[in-house]
Amino acid sequence: MRVCLSIHHFLDRSAGAPGAVLSLADGLQRCGVDATAVGFDILPKALQGRLATLAYPFWLAGWLWRRRDFDVVDGSTGDLWVYGLLPRRRGQLLVTHTHGLEHVGHVRLMNDVQAGRARVSWKYPYYRGGYRLFEVAKSLRGAELCLFLNEHEKQYAIAQLGIPADICHVVANGCSDVLLDAAPTLPKPDGALNIVQLGSYIARKGIKTAAAALEPFLRAYPDSRMTFLGASCPAQRVRADYPADLQERIDVVERFDRDELMKLVSDKHVLLFPSLFEGAPLALVEGMACGLVPVASDIPGVREVVTDGVDALTFPASDAEGCRVQLGRLADDRALLDRLGRGARRRAEAYRWKTIAQGRVELYRAYLARRANGRR
Repeated sequence: MRVCLSIHHFLDRSAGAPGAVLSLADGLQRCGVDATAVGFDILPKALQGRLATLAYPFWLAGWLWRRRDFDVVDGSTGDLWVYGLLPRRRGQLLVTHTHGLEHVGHVRLMNDVQAGRARVSWKYPYYRGGYRLFEVAKSLRGAELCLFLNEHEKQYAIAQLGIPADICHVVANGCSDVLLDAAPTLPKPDGALNIVQLGSYIARKGIKTAAAALEPFLRAYPDSRMTFLGASCPAQRVRADYPADLQERIDVVERFDRDELMKLVSDKHVLLFPSLFEGAPLALVEGMACGLVPVASDIPGVREVVTDGVDALTFPASDAEGCRVQLGRLADDRALLDRLGRGARRRAEAYRWKTIAQGRVELYRAYLARRANGRR
């Protein structure tokens, strides 16, 4: 079986969605599948930024048309809507997968705007809230198999976008074997509670909630520190959201090698995860593999991974006070911290990439057979 995986980003193992696609390709290879991953790297160098994003579905369609030897083409949302309009090789299966369904994020954002919790640029309705949603819906409707990262996204696509239920499935992201095979970083029995947040420092990741929760927490626990790993922005941008007297206790690492994560969090106890919207958060599973205890917002993507009180503590999305309370519980109860850390590590074991890839191969085979039998 020959499979092409597509992602509308430059391929980068240290980045979230692109790293997940590359890891899935590796997992498929270990299952005996000839897997190729493609992204913005196939575009001319002159196409950068928003131009690359706009051009990619068209450029990818031409690239795939010239290479008509794939049995399965599995693209992230919006990638394959142009290719899906073209006649394809007989028997080729077209798949669309999500890394967080954009329509669900749009609904959440519009609710926040209406409630006064967020603002959007005047440009938002034209691209992110308009054309981009069209691309995503078109790619899902043109696919023969649609893969979602949580049940909420799947049900939204069926009910609101009209995707047939019998082609919709929930799948998971995986976690690096390097992390899962290493000795876990379990919570320390004493000392200050140190916290880390993984991923880009952007509004969707709940950075306002984090700042509002961390200010009173850091004042109440003066020896604790906060680290932002993989912020993808300068340290001064992050520290600007915190009072001047707390800024020296805020550490920022713009980029990191994900295989080095265990070492980078060896002195950390808690993974802060206040996201407003997620598909199936890769950073959450990676942190759990390191023995970190998630303090996470109670949103659909998170619910697929953690259980409150078993391997994490959760709080309502955007509830800064609820977040602060949960951090305080862990600072004051090290037995709870230890128990949840061990539970988090056990839970992460279910997310090995080879296991995830084997499930993907089974779906590909089932829907290739379905296509061969003349069913869409």
